[in-house]
Parts: sequence; structure tokens; C-alpha cells
Amino acid sequence: MLHKTRGLVFRTIRYSDSSVIVHIFTEMFGLRSYLVPGARSKKAKIKASLFQPLALIEINVSNREKSSLHRISDITSVQSWNNIAADIRKSSVLLFLNEVLYKSIREEAPHTDLFLFISQALQMLELGTENNPNFHLVFLSKLAGMLGFAPQGNYSPDTPIFNLAEGQFQSHEPSHVHFMSDDASRIFNEILNLNFENGHELQMTGPQRRDLVRKMIEYYRLHIASVKEIKSQAILEEVLG
Repeated sequence: MLHKTRGLVFRTIRYSDSSVIVHIFTEMFGLRSYLVPGARSKKAKIKASLFQPLALIEINVSNREKSSLHRISDITSVQSWNNIAADIRKSSVLLFLNEVLYKSIREEAPHTDLFLFISQALQMLELGTENNPNFHLVFLSKLAGMLGFAPQGNYSPDTPIFNLAEGQFQSHEPSHVHFMSDDASRIFNEILNLNFENGHELQMTGPQRRDLVRKMIEYYRLHIASVKEIKSQAILEEVLG
């Protein structure tokens, strides 16, 4: 039986001389792996070029519950990220988000709210006219909540330290090294109160932004076992400064 669903491309792996395996986060089924025979050949019905990072597509697919590999019978592009591709800052952000998402979302279960959040965030990145060097920080803060480890407690003069391991603001530095400094905790609290439309309004230095994204990635690593090194982080930091 075929099903029509939208999907976001997470990763494409070469399977043979002409075929690929594509990991797609679908609106209907969650994360699925699809074998696309002949996608790299000149006469391919479904071309490998359609599976760009975080491409928003609509696919007709088979869904065999006992199989780890499924098939795509037809594919249509829903949204092209032309503005993102033309802007090195936006394209660097997209590749960073793509890697974080691929390493964070592993369950093969539907999560419609998460799918809508990601697709709407990408549309904001595509259409945004303001230079927003904080877009990825706002995204990470909101994604943490969608994945079940939203920061707890309230930042205040009495609770100025964010404990990464416990996921909460507290009054003192913990006995371990997994926490944000006073300055980073303050900025992190401001990030938590921003959205994609006004994220550019928060002013910080390059070193502050780099320190914060590193701490937020550490936060993810502590709460999601599959998140290790984020290789695109270095490129993002170089581009955004």
C-alpha cells in the first residue's frame, strides 16, 4: 500500500554505483530510511539531486513495518530553499541544523508537531530579510523543548547559573563542569524568550555567541546519547564570526 506524506531530507548515503539510501523525517511516519535504486544514473526517474539537506519534499512511499528499508515510488519538491542557498550565512546555518537534527532524532515514530516546527523554522530562514546571527541559537533552544528536555526554572539574581546536566537554573555552580557561566546563563535566558522574528535584536559579541553555541551543543550531548561531535559547528562559527 502506498502513502503520500511530506518529508525533510536528513541524510543521503551512497549505496552502490547508482543507488542511494535516504534518511527522511516524514510527517506521517517519523524517521524512515528509503532505498532509491538508480538515483545516481543519468536516466533516473527519481534523481539524487532532489535529496538536498533538509529539502522539503512530498513522497509516495511504501511502509512495511517489518522492514528497515522502504521504497519511494514518486517524489515532488514542496519548497526550494533558493534564498538560503544564495546566502553563505543561511546555508551554513542550514547545514548546522541538518547535522544537529540528524544526530538528535532517531526514533521511527510520528511526531507531527516536531515536523511542523522544523519546516516552519526553515521557511522563516528562507524568507527572513534581517541578518539574524542568532537564528540557530533560538532554534536549538526551542528544539530542546520539542525533544523533551526544555530548560527548567527561572533565571534571576538568585539563580544565575544554568546547570547543563540537570537542565535548570540554580543558585550556585555545581560540583561538575557542565554548567554555563553567569554571563552565558544570562544570554541563554534571553535566547529562551526570543522567537525567529526578533532573534536578531539580541546583541552579543562573537566570542559570546561561540561560547553559547558550544554550551548548547554540550547540553544536547548530555541529554541525547546519539549527539556527539557536530562537525559543521566550526564552519558556522567561522562564517558568523
